[in-house]
Amino acid sequence: MSDPATANRNLIQCYFDILRGQRPDLALADCFNKDARWHVPPSNPMIRPNPKIGIEGIMEVLGSGVAIYAPGSLDILIDTMIADAENVAVPFTLKARLADGRPYENRYFFRFRIANGRIAEVWEYLDTLYQEQQGTFNQASA
Repeated sequence: MSDPATANRNLIQCYFDILRGQRPDLALADCFNKDARWHVPPSNPMIRPNPKIGIEGIMEVLGSGVAIYAPGSLDILIDTMIADAENVAVPFTLKARLADGRPYENRYFFRFRIANGRIAEVWEYLDTLYQEQQGTFNQASA
């Protein structure tokens, strides 16, 4: 059996593998506790209420994000993962094409809190002004 930090890191690696389409045998929802919370920057106009709570709310956050990108264009480049017994911190670059074909690239930082072997809470940080300037909020409403 692995130590908690390694188990947490493996869970988050699995989460990103599912997002990238590398684990079609697993469901993204299975990574989360039923009462998990997802926090986005308050300046994000698309996510209300904030935080989203529960599997359905989290799938709404993830679905609204993925919907702005052209299918198959999402590329997540993880810088590192820093894990302890309760948290995993992940800075990464997300590259994709918007639904209208324009390129998108932004830096993100996610902090995951793990409880009972699943994601209990996520804090998502990114430059939402830069995101808006690239047209992602317009794509979501189109």
